[in-house]
Amino acid sequence: MKFNLNMKKLLSLLILCSSFTFGQYVKDAVFKLKKDGKIIKAKDVIFQKDGYDYNEFNDPFVNLYLLKSDADISFDSVNYSTSVPELKQTFFKNSFPEGVYETIDDFNKKQPTSTERIEAKEDGEGVYNNPKDLMLFKYIDKKQLVKTPFAVVYNGDVYFNLKSINKLESKDMKVTIPVIMNRFIRIRYEDDNYFYSEFYPKKREAGSNVLMYGGGALGALIATNAMSKTKPGKSIPFILLKGEDKFYQLDNCLNFNEFLGGKINSKIECNGKNELNPKTIRNILIKE
Repeated sequence: MKFNLNMKKLLSLLILCSSFTFGQYVKDAVFKLKKDGKIIKAKDVIFQKDGYDYNEFNDPFVNLYLLKSDADISFDSVNYSTSVPELKQTFFKNSFPEGVYETIDDFNKKQPTSTERIEAKEDGEGVYNNPKDLMLFKYIDKKQLVKTPFAVVYNGDVYFNLKSINKLESKDMKVTIPVIMNRFIRIRYEDDNYFYSEFYPKKREAGSNVLMYGGGALGALIATNAMSKTKPGKSIPFILLKGEDKFYQLDNCLNFNEFLGGKINSKIECNGKNELNPKTIRNILIKE
């Protein structure tokens, strides 16, 4: 008996479905919601114990979570893997040397003030779904916390001090990020004109079956199952504008066009609404 290519793929899929376990991966897939039949095209799907972590094609900068009991999944078996590849958590190639940058001038010059050995504690759990998005750093030899520097570059990632963001905020578009002592937030993107990231003003709260959260899929993989079933408050984008060395909060459309748009060659159609959707900002400012 001969099988055509599609039949072979279907047979492979049926065999695989019987052995899906935590931590397996599919590059591209389609979900069909059981409640209303809605179709969701997904990428970078990771199998969790009770659900799936995934990205949408039109907004790859955040993760989503869907319970297995709420959707059927279909995919081509050639996109399936028993191991999860290293997935992007940030969206730029860092060019800053590892180390501690005491001032923003040191950072702009790419000259670390100190290259003393440091260690990090992931502190995003309970506020961010990716624990590495918020960090606490400590000098290994001194056994002292890193408190005052403007920035830290650690394991290839760039982190800004929360206190520095408040001190250097724009007077026209103030950044309302909660200042947690000695914490540093990870930067997700760099452009010729700015550095970009997002913060969460509230802790997680019980959510619906489809959940959105910041950070990369790898962060979701190491998150606990309890974390996957809750969601943070709505994220708020912000940037550090190069040249001015000022931070701008990006949640008001009219303010964006009046005070910032001309400086970064961007304009948004507000359509009579002041509130800015983070997805709108990502699609404009993060250029892959």
